[in-house]
Amino acid sequence: MLKSLGLDTWGSETPAVPIVIGDKQRAYAFWQALLEKNVFTVMSIAPAVPVGKDLIRTAISAGHTDEQIDRIGDAMAYAIKRS
Repeated sequence: MLKSLGLDTWGSETPAVPIVIGDKQRAYAFWQALLEKNVFTVMSIAPAVPVGKDLIRTAISAGHTDEQIDRIGDAMAYAIKRS
C-alpha cells in the first residue's frame, strides 16, 4: 500500500516501516495530517536519523483488520496531499 502511494519505505521489509519524508517541516506536516485522521505514528528527525532522512515510523501487525488497513491507506493519501 505505501509503495503504491509513492512513499519511500527505505527498503524496509519488517512490520515497523519507516516512511522517509525528507525534511523535518514536511515530516511534521505529514505526521500532523495522520494525527488528524486518528492514525498514530512516531516522527523521527535528525539527529535521530540521518540529515535529509526525516521520517515517520509506523507499525502494522496481523492484529489490524482490513478496514483499519484501508483507513490507514486513506489517511496516508490525505497526509501526502497535506505535506
